[in-house]
Amino acid sequence: MELQRNLDAIRQQGLGLAAISYDSVAVLKNFADRQHITFPLLSDPESKIIRAFDILNETVAPGTAFYGIPNPGTYVIDPQRRVVSKHFEDDYRERVSATDILIQDFGKSANAARNVAETRHLRLTTTASTSVATPGHRIVLSLEIDLKPKMHVYAPGAQGYIPIEWKLEEGAAGKLQPVAYPASEMLHLEAIGETVPVYRGSVIIKREITFG
Repeated sequence: MELQRNLDAIRQQGLGLAAISYDSVAVLKNFADRQHITFPLLSDPESKIIRAFDILNETVAPGTAFYGIPNPGTYVIDPQRRVVSKHFEDDYRERVSATDILIQDFGKSANAARNVAETRHLRLTTTASTSVATPGHRIVLSLEIDLKPKMHVYAPGAQGYIPIEWKLEEGAAGKLQPVAYPASEMLHLEAIGETVPVYRGSVIIKREITFG
């Protein structure tokens, strides 16, 4: 359903979309009809393709209702049929969202949910890759910092100064991934004769979060 909501955005990147599961054709058709799924759902009832790709979920006991499911994931394939990226989670209840993949792989802007705050030193724009947070989906949160002229902030690794830091409390509501800081520049401070890593101008910091 999350893929269907983002089908237009996926196609705008020149991508096609198909999903495969161990469900029967009848089960998939019933689901597609009820949820208005318009992209192909492929049936692999004996999990032959799932096993061939070595993505069978080994934590599910044979003989149980869910035996045969894959580890949830997405392959991005180029026109030459080469896998250019893979997005997988260990827990079958979690999966990387389509919006996360579009941002990480194709640089699509995270602007589904946006807020702006401004001070005399900087302008801060906070965005999320989707306005609908589905349990188990990994999405991207972004901080875009536009520093005013002659302003800078210290980057991670600065010694003797307080570097920029993004703090979020991890709890039952979500699982946090490491912050992705961009490359900094070295700035020489003539007044004190030191050279330190900083950010100036515009900088975007990203963080992925999987909702509980």
